[in-house]
Amino acid sequence: MRLPVIFPSSLKQRRLFILVTSIILLFILALQIINRRFWLHDFEVYYLAAQAFMNGEPVYGRAYIFDTAFYKYSPFSLYLFVPFSILPYGVAKIIFFLLISAASVATLLLAAHLLQNNSERGQTYSNGLLFIVLGIVSSQVFRELHLGNVNMILLLLLLVMLRNLLKGKPVAAGIVFALVLFIKPHFLILVPLLLFRKQFKSLAVTASGLIAGILLPVVLTGFDKNLALYQAWMQTMQKHNASLREAYDTIYSLLLHRLPDLQSSDIQISEKAVVIALLITVATAFGWFVIANILRERKRQPQQSGQSFVIEFLILIALVPNLVITDAEHFLLSIPLILFLLGLMRNKTPVWFRIVVVFSVILYAMNIHDLVGASISLWLTRNGILGLGNFMLIGLTVYGYLNFEIKRIASSPATNAAS
Repeated sequence: MRLPVIFPSSLKQRRLFILVTSIILLFILALQIINRRFWLHDFEVYYLAAQAFMNGEPVYGRAYIFDTAFYKYSPFSLYLFVPFSILPYGVAKIIFFLLISAASVATLLLAAHLLQNNSERGQTYSNGLLFIVLGIVSSQVFRELHLGNVNMILLLLLLVMLRNLLKGKPVAAGIVFALVLFIKPHFLILVPLLLFRKQFKSLAVTASGLIAGILLPVVLTGFDKNLALYQAWMQTMQKHNASLREAYDTIYSLLLHRLPDLQSSDIQISEKAVVIALLITVATAFGWFVIANILRERKRQPQQSGQSFVIEFLILIALVPNLVITDAEHFLLSIPLILFLLGLMRNKTPVWFRIVVVFSVILYAMNIHDLVGASISLWLTRNGILGLGNFMLIGLTVYGYLNFEIKRIASSPATNAAS
């Protein structure tokens, strides 16, 4: 079997992983139906919002299922869910469940493919390693399936975008990026990286796609209705991001919850100041990382540019749930980093590094309600343990890449011969 659009090579070596994972996902589907827990509440919101849109009813600012079930995606994304809204809900949610399942399998395969084919040391990612990663993220994957969210689909699209950029296909990459941004604008975080890496054509295509996507519905709905939809969407987004105190897994959560103590002291610090300071710190640190990679490539290791770009791209994706208000399943965006770190541990990395990686993975994966119990699960949530584990994984990726990947490449015979 060959998938020329996503995977350029044969999938024969992945047949066992595809088969076993598919059986597991279908088994989950069967159990959800038998236990009458096949709800897909997030998808139900998309489904009902698309129906409301087609019926000329208000889309934003209304609770579809319960008090917090609001539609928060762009007006353009409604067109993506319209085909599902035409079908009976029972049929539509089975199709969407299968779509998420296929995206989950494809995401793991494509992440391994990208990391493996952009590794100067010939790193391989076995089926066993993919099963381990799937086990680590199983809690988030189950939530994704149970709720019917779009994170795995988005991650797959982002990896397809990355592969197109690496293959010198900026137009295809730009189209995919525009589609992703219409669903979740959070990934605008990738724009500075693309500017640094001179992906100007891809960004131009993305901008053109966004403009077309905003204006195209005018033909169907009229200018006034289209404008009203985007205004309502912006208001919904503002309300959703109104308070960061409840965003326990963000990098500023810990300091925000310390603000009452700080405010009682002689120094007055606002929430906005904390957020801005931490965002500047993260942006500066990442900017240094990218610039250091670019300078290194120009001076000594130009053949390493593809690998550096892959790591930079994947780090930014994984950073998104640490910066915005999200749910636990959004941390699935760190799947490629987990795969990368486990790949590093198969080599001669220090024992302390392996221990810290395992500890970070435990923090990332341990909040399974039925396993740890309600009280511990609540404590883990309110103390942002998932977010802490994710941020540690990002830091370990940067450290591991700089100290193990680059040094190994620099000391390799091929690199020395090239220099």
